[in-house]
Amino acid sequence: DDSYVPAWIGLGRTYANMAGARLMDPITAYAEARVAAERALALAPDDPNVHTMLGWTAHHYDGDYQAAARHYRRSLALDPNSARNLGGVAILYRSLGRLEDAIRLQRRVIYLDPVDAGAFFNLGLTLVMADDLGAARAAFQKSLDLQPSLLLARVWMALVDYFEGDYEAALAGFERLSEDTGNELFLHIGRAQVLPKLGQAEAGAEALAAVEDGWGQAFAYVIATLHAQNGDPDAAFEWLDRTLEREGPGGLTDVRIDRLLTRLHDDPRWPTLLEKAGLSVARVESISLPSVACR
Repeated sequence: DDSYVPAWIGLGRTYANMAGARLMDPITAYAEARVAAERALALAPDDPNVHTMLGWTAHHYDGDYQAAARHYRRSLALDPNSARNLGGVAILYRSLGRLEDAIRLQRRVIYLDPVDAGAFFNLGLTLVMADDLGAARAAFQKSLDLQPSLLLARVWMALVDYFEGDYEAALAGFERLSEDTGNELFLHIGRAQVLPKLGQAEAGAEALAAVEDGWGQAFAYVIATLHAQNGDPDAAFEWLDRTLEREGPGGLTDVRIDRLLTRLHDDPRWPTLLEKAGLSVARVESISLPSVACR
């Protein structure tokens, strides 16, 4: 039934999820997501879930934050208490640096759907960016209680240890994740992240080279953050440019607020990168965001 709107929305979400999990080239996947979303829009222009999907695509594929805000505003007008709609708006707020508003909305999402592991994970990520690490750890733990297979929550639990300066615990977290999944990527990322902080710069560089050689295509952004943390801004900007080439502006949605990139903020190349990502100060200030009252 090619007129069944929920199926088109589900197809679009699946392509978006494949892009996020790097199971498909992000540009190709989001292009397919857009086709599905626009087909759904033609069939049901007043379906709030259609506008949520279009908002997500504009945000994470185009890096068009104004268009994303417009679609989310429409989705909320149609269904102001949809957890999915509010969650999308919250992540948009986070990308634009409105962390307190994002946290407020994410807590509302959890109130509406208290067993959504992804909602707790997204709250935890925003709390990290807001430097509330204790609350972030609790949110990540809750997401894992609800969904033990949520690997990104385990990654960020280890990164909370890293931000707190407990480098041995951070490395142990990455090592357990690698052992449990049988995926050496986590081990190499953990070593590249942590070993330089433990005085083992050469071993850390070897681990980073292994990430570049084995996973450079899909994880260019992660590699950029590792170079930034290890004090190599030239390599960090090179890999951020590669992210832009491979994924478009949507690949840099969190660049403005990512704590792993703060060492780049004083570099003269930083404003240019933000402009390429659609996140310059002028552009962000010009965006008319949807206003949401949380009860």
